[in-house]
Amino acid sequence: MAQITAQLNYLRMAPRKVRVAANMVKGKSVTEAEDILRRATRRAAVPLLKLLRSAVADAQHDAQLDKENLSVKNIEVSGGPTLKRFMPRAFGRASPIRKRTSHITCVLVSGETVEPIRKNRARKPERLVREATSRDFGEEEGARKQNRGPLGAIRGRSAEVVRRVFRRKVI
Repeated sequence: MAQITAQLNYLRMAPRKVRVAANMVKGKSVTEAEDILRRATRRAAVPLLKLLRSAVADAQHDAQLDKENLSVKNIEVSGGPTLKRFMPRAFGRASPIRKRTSHITCVLVSGETVEPIRKNRARKPERLVREATSRDFGEEEGARKQNRGPLGAIRGRSAEVVRRVFRRKVI
């Protein structure tokens, strides 16, 4: 099992945006990953496709590996240096603008099927999930009946106080 690594440094694109496109091809075969990136509408797909093709060319030239047997083991996107700029705003002020860069590392493996990466989302068991009641929020039955209507529910005040505030006349 051979591992081939290719890097793309200082890509002028935010890492958060590049990760979305990179996660689409993790764990896929090289031909499948190329198809996905070629059809992707994300702007980050173009440099990722270029990096993937570079890694495949390295594998074919340096290790004499066949393109059909390669698969994408991992694509890691990390943040590079941030370019700091300023934009003029009203009243002579300046607001900062951060132009982020990315470093991308692509790892290909040959002769191994790579499991697709699944997000592990912890879910609560059904028996622990229940609907919230008025007792959960510290209200008693009598207090809840006293605050009638949408105006009575504002910050726990009685309905009369709230109505008085909204009927005031401006002089």
